[in-house]
Amino acid sequence: MLDSGENVAISAIAGIGGVGKTELATQYARRNWEEYKAIAWIVETIGDIRPNLFSYFLKLGISVPEPLVGRPVGEQIQACWRQYLADVAVKDDEKILVVFDDISNLEAVKDAIPPFYPFRVLITTRMRNLDPNLVATLPLDVLEPAAALALLKSLLGENDRRIANQTKIAEELCKWLEYLPLALELVGAYLANDPDLSLADCFEQLQRLGLDDDALQRSQITLNSAERGVKAAFDLTWQKLAANSRETALLLSLFASRGIVWEVVEVITIAEELNAIRTPLAKTKKELNEGKKELYRYHLLGFSEEKGVYNIHSLIHLFFKEQLAEQERFDLLPVVSNPLLAIAQTIPQTPTLKEITAVSPFIPHLEALAEDLAQSPAGKSFRQTYLRQRQASIQDEDIFGIFTSLGLFYHGQGDYGSAEPWLKQCVEVVKSRLGERHPHVVAQSLHNLAVLYKSQGKYKLAEPLIVEALALNKELLGDRHPDVAANLLNLAVLYYFQEKYKLAEPLFVEALVLSKELLGERHLLVASSLDNLASLYSSQGKYKLAEPLYEEALALFKELLGERHPDVASSLDHLASLYSFQGKYKLAKPLCEEALALRKELLGDRHPHVASSLENLGNLYKSQGKYKLAEPLLVEALVLSKELLGERHPHVASKLENLAETYCSQGKYKLAEPLYKETLSIREERLGIDHPRTISTRRSLAIVQFSKFFERGIGKLINIIVTILFLPLYLLLLGLQWLMFRLRR
Repeated sequence: MLDSGENVAISAIAGIGGVGKTELATQYARRNWEEYKAIAWIVETIGDIRPNLFSYFLKLGISVPEPLVGRPVGEQIQACWRQYLADVAVKDDEKILVVFDDISNLEAVKDAIPPFYPFRVLITTRMRNLDPNLVATLPLDVLEPAAALALLKSLLGENDRRIANQTKIAEELCKWLEYLPLALELVGAYLANDPDLSLADCFEQLQRLGLDDDALQRSQITLNSAERGVKAAFDLTWQKLAANSRETALLLSLFASRGIVWEVVEVITIAEELNAIRTPLAKTKKELNEGKKELYRYHLLGFSEEKGVYNIHSLIHLFFKEQLAEQERFDLLPVVSNPLLAIAQTIPQTPTLKEITAVSPFIPHLEALAEDLAQSPAGKSFRQTYLRQRQASIQDEDIFGIFTSLGLFYHGQGDYGSAEPWLKQCVEVVKSRLGERHPHVVAQSLHNLAVLYKSQGKYKLAEPLIVEALALNKELLGDRHPDVAANLLNLAVLYYFQEKYKLAEPLFVEALVLSKELLGERHLLVASSLDNLASLYSSQGKYKLAEPLYEEALALFKELLGERHPDVASSLDHLASLYSFQGKYKLAKPLCEEALALRKELLGDRHPHVASSLENLGNLYKSQGKYKLAEPLLVEALVLSKELLGERHPHVASKLENLAETYCSQGKYKLAEPLYKETLSIREERLGIDHPRTISTRRSLAIVQFSKFFERGIGKLINIIVTILFLPLYLLLLGLQWLMFRLRR
């Protein structure tokens, strides 16, 4: 960019503090010094390059000519540049490089730029949107992950084995620093100076102390051009911000650092309807937008590819948090937390697509709040002060709701992997803050985690948690409490999934009786108890007992939830299965189709419950011998379940078995055998080798293998019989042909 043939070539390196702008300018000057007659380097220190430029001229013995004293500053500077040019004695083909470092006042730079041909001007700045008619800008970003790791390795030296021995931790460390060159350089130098410090200990210390950690301070003597630590580099930009922009930044510290939908920021910080009891922030939408624009201009806020969505570098985000603590602006905490708590309370157990769409933009910020609640605030750093204050700003009863809502959000979509860490943290945080024996909350957190494990097919993990929750609720709340009824129901469901019907039945009955007694006949827990008890009877072949329970449950779900709800779809599916088992195919089919359509509408095409409905409809066709209709549905259900639940889930085993049965019914034993083998492997792992369902699968596999052998054996036998019967005739025919040939001779 500096090789332009125009009168003056002006280029700029722009990016956040610590990204390496000054270092890049320094490297350019060092590598290209032979191309320039002279290099002038002026640093802005007080928001205006001009005073330092005059100081630079004075050091060279250049002063403003007497006639220009009192004239505009720009004219004075141009006169000084003319004198500079004369003193340097530049020849026609020679150039002069002028570096204006760390510029924030662009109007002042316009006065400072020399307007003559020999000059090449290089600007480093934290600002965006420089005048493209005046300046050619090179935006400088953070490093790629591989380049960041390579930089860290180079700083530690070839003989240092810490990164080679702890590569995963090194990668996590680079990710936490979000690949900022200055941070990597400082941490690398810190590690290089302490060969006994492990990467794990260094990382733990950084996470605990934040920007106050010694590893992020400029305390080592190095040859690098940067002279500040990370916090000091960010603080330089912070001091240039307007008060409104600073307050906007403090508010943003309470949001997630990634995926910030600006409309969400406006809704949370301005909209009163989200939480009437909070203290409103005295900030208008216009002021908030002005703050956003200045933060963006100084690279403190980054724009993502998606319109209206912003990101903040993780270390800048941490800097904002520490500024909130340092300035003691804890009055801002409820401005963000209270609306998020209100949103968390709206997330149902099985959210529909519409509900997911409505709350999804808020989820990253709920997660950020939960992460702050889960961390240890021990210590005196600003980061830990921030954590203590944010944790103290949340009421005890609200902590459970934050983690649970995140668990429900992901669990309800079938994203069990994303739900698990939040529900596990819920147990840990609730026990830590409220004690091991808090009524309702501790037991409920155990219960929710157990239900998730049940959905994942992790029955051995689920059972002790539900048993513990049940015992705790009975002890703290008594035997006759709705929470106890819910525990009984889910323990029964867990036994039912493992086909431990003798253990499940009395618990189902007890849960139903207790919920009716405590909650009345028309309650969702009663409907769930009816539906699950009916499923138990159906699995035992007690169809006459199951049918009225299913019908009562369906009617109750419709009455309490409306016609279009995921629980209604599940109830329809269950009743359809019962009709199919009884051979009532005309009754079953419309219910199957309605359940499938309803689930797709409410939950989307890619959901475990949709896979169950596909399987149910496929089984209906299979029972009728309509294999061409059944097969694609069962294949789709299997593929979807494997994708969503993993290869080793008990529900996957069920779908493998149903597809294998369909192939067997068509005599496709070669296709059925590997499916039965896979089913057997899963059931031996999840249910045990002696479980009735495992034994049944082993028997089915043996039958298929025998059928394949018999099929091959029959084929060979037929070939032998044909050979025995027709060989004499064939030989006789050959003899006759030979005799006729001889007679002709």
